[in-house]
Amino acid sequence: GSYYLGIAGKWIQALENAELYEERGFKEHRDDIIYLKAKAYDNQLSFPDAAKQYLILAKLYPSHKRANLALQRAIKLSSSENLSEVQAEALELKGNRIKNNSVKIASYVKAAEINIENDRDSEALRLSNKINSLKTRGIESLKAALAVAKIEMKAGNSSRGIDRIERIIATGKKNRRKYPANEYSEVIGEANFLLAKDEYERLIDYRIVDRSGTLAEKIAFKERIFVQMVKKFDEAAGIRGQKWVPEANFRSADAATQFASELV
Repeated sequence: GSYYLGIAGKWIQALENAELYEERGFKEHRDDIIYLKAKAYDNQLSFPDAAKQYLILAKLYPSHKRANLALQRAIKLSSSENLSEVQAEALELKGNRIKNNSVKIASYVKAAEINIENDRDSEALRLSNKINSLKTRGIESLKAALAVAKIEMKAGNSSRGIDRIERIIATGKKNRRKYPANEYSEVIGEANFLLAKDEYERLIDYRIVDRSGTLAEKIAFKERIFVQMVKKFDEAAGIRGQKWVPEANFRSADAATQFASELV
């Protein structure tokens, strides 16, 4: 009777019947009951509850005819309602089930970013391990590795991320002719930009007045950081495509200004 109540637009009564069905411990058609609860909450504008029920259906009953739609709805509602845990779990579930590696990685990356934003770094790193374990080839391998490195850097494992990026650049340059030119430019350009950005942050953080050692030693040390930074920014900006040029140029100029101000 719950479905007929829903069809009639009587969502409050439909929800009450569905909950009573669950309370009595009935197992048959439980998947349909969960979907009905999700729809009832959805139609009553109780979006947080709806998102959670949609996710439960997608997670427990992947073969249900509305499981994929439920998962997409869970992602959308959890995003609009700022339900970070539900959204991250739903995105990971999407990644688990999708066959296309590009879409799979994008789902894992988005879930990882949400976890990082909400101080769940260990969960983000767990997702990076899932990306790292995927069977990828060619340019897809470089893209996957870069995605892992970016998560590691954001989740507090910067040194590991930097090491990974340096390997990406070395592998990319060695096999450059094997990759599509545009995709190679995107990956290697961003990899160089991330290394340069890390050097930029080191440079800004290194204030000569606050460090020990002779003035000449401190200036020489900061100059080495500056040279490395400029080199990487130039490499990022110089690879085909101009995506990184504006920010690379801005950061180089900003760092030069900051460095010069300390020498006055």
